[in-house]
Amino acid sequence: MHATALFAGKNAGTNTARYYSFNQGLTHFIVFTAEAYLYARDASFIENQLNFMKADLGAVDRKVTPWVVALVHKDWTMEAEAYAAFSPILQDAKVDILFCGHVHYYNRYLPYDVVTNDIDMASVSQDGSTYTNPKYMTIIVTGASGDREKDDKYTKESPSFTGTENYGYGVFTATNATHATWKFKTVKADKGPDYADSLTWIKN
Repeated sequence: MHATALFAGKNAGTNTARYYSFNQGLTHFIVFTAEAYLYARDASFIENQLNFMKADLGAVDRKVTPWVVALVHKDWTMEAEAYAAFSPILQDAKVDILFCGHVHYYNRYLPYDVVTNDIDMASVSQDGSTYTNPKYMTIIVTGASGDREKDDKYTKESPSFTGTENYGYGVFTATNATHATWKFKTVKADKGPDYADSLTWIKN
């Protein structure tokens, strides 16, 4: 674990590993949990987490960290109630990317508002490899490493752009204030052919 993420809950003032934030290079990372809405539901925890998200994202200095990435276990198709609360906060703060997992496949979405169901196709290049000034954050499901339980079947359905059930890994790079990249690659192809995905974000 990188030093900036070590004891991140304590350093962020939350004193919990369930929601916190930290900076790494040109990126501000915010981590939160959707499970609080389903397992061991706690109204005070939910309120505290939402208040933290609003305050933390509202204080981000985009001159220092021009990219903002959110990390959560499940996506909105699995925790709809949580995302009804989260999404307006994330969108208002212009979060660039949300990485999640839980299901055992890789799935890259088009820029998409999970509340209004609006897809920002105007920002997407013809081949889908570049998103330029997207109105909405990009959701990427990175559960493709999976485990020995099972491999979930990936199905391309809008607003999904591409994906695979093959095992793999991805690398996010914030190059500068206007460009960032994501590259995903298969490391085990027993579920199909080798697979790779590449995406560049451009913000003018």
